[in-house]
Amino acid sequence: MNRKMSIYFFLVFWSWFSCSPERPIVEPPINEFPIFNDVVEAGNIPTPELDEISGLVASELNTNYLWSHNDSGNSASLYLIDNKGELKGTIELPNLENRDWEDIAIGPGPVSGNDYLYIGNIGDNEGKYEYISIFRCLEPAINPSEIPFSKKIEETEEIKIQYPDQARDAETLIVDPINKDIYIISKRDFQVIVFKLSFPYSVTEINTLEKVGTLSFPLATGGDISKDGKEIFIRNYSDAYYWKRNTTQSVEEALAEPAFRIENYNSDKEPQGEAICFETNNKGFFTSSEKMEDLAPKLFYYSKK
Repeated sequence: MNRKMSIYFFLVFWSWFSCSPERPIVEPPINEFPIFNDVVEAGNIPTPELDEISGLVASELNTNYLWSHNDSGNSASLYLIDNKGELKGTIELPNLENRDWEDIAIGPGPVSGNDYLYIGNIGDNEGKYEYISIFRCLEPAINPSEIPFSKKIEETEEIKIQYPDQARDAETLIVDPINKDIYIISKRDFQVIVFKLSFPYSVTEINTLEKVGTLSFPLATGGDISKDGKEIFIRNYSDAYYWKRNTTQSVEEALAEPAFRIENYNSDKEPQGEAICFETNNKGFFTSSEKMEDLAPKLFYYSKK
C-alpha cells in the first residue's frame, strides 16, 4: 500500500471511530483526471501572519491576488497575497470574531453586479454550537499604489445557520455564482454530508440547512467553485476531487456524479492542507497548508494542460 493510500485509510478509520455513528461502505473516487500539470511551488505563505491558513479564494476585483485567513483563535482579519504568496495587505473586520473561520468564498450578493466575500465561521470541533455563521461583505478594490495596506471593513452581514439534525464541524464553503445558493460540507462524517442553504436567506433570523447529498470520502477541508459555476473542487488531507458541472444542474446534482481525483495532486507537500481555490482566470488552482512544526506553509499552484 503506497503512502497516499495509507494516509487515506488512516483518515477514514480515524473519522469513523472518533466521530460517526454510521458505518457505510466507503469507496473513494477512482477516476483519475490528468488535465492539470504537476505542482509548482509558487512561494512561501507569509508568517507569522498566516501560520494557520485555512481558506483561499481568488480575488475578482484585484487580478492575480488571493484573499486568505487563519482559523480559530486568530484575529478577525483577511490577508491579500499575490500569486507568489507575498503579503500585500491586511483587512481588519473589527465587528466580527474569528470563532473558527474555516473557508472563504466569493460570489454574488444582495446588490446585482457586485462581488461579495463570504467568510465561513463554520468550524465546530466539539459539535457544540447552536448555530454557525457566514459573514458577508463587499469585496474591496485595492489601488496598487496603496500596497502594502492596512484597512478596516465595518459594514458586514451575518448569515446565521443551523443544521437540520445536530451540530457539526465543517471546513468547506461554496457559494454558487449562478443562483447564490450556499453549500456547506461536513468534515467529521464517514461520508461527508452536503448541506444547502437556498437563496434567498435571512440576515435577521437563523436559517436551517437542507441535507442534499453525501460524498464518498471523509474529512473535507476546503472547496471552491469556478466563476462561471462549471467546475467544482473539494479537497481533504490526502486528495483533491474535481467535478464538471452543466449549469442546468444544481451543485448537488453535479456532486452526485462520480468525482475525478486529481492524479498528480501532491499531498506530501501539505502536512495539514486545508485551502484550495481556482485561479481568477480559471487556468489552474492553488492550494496551501497550515504551518506544522518547523515546516513553513507554502503556496502551491497546478496549471491546466
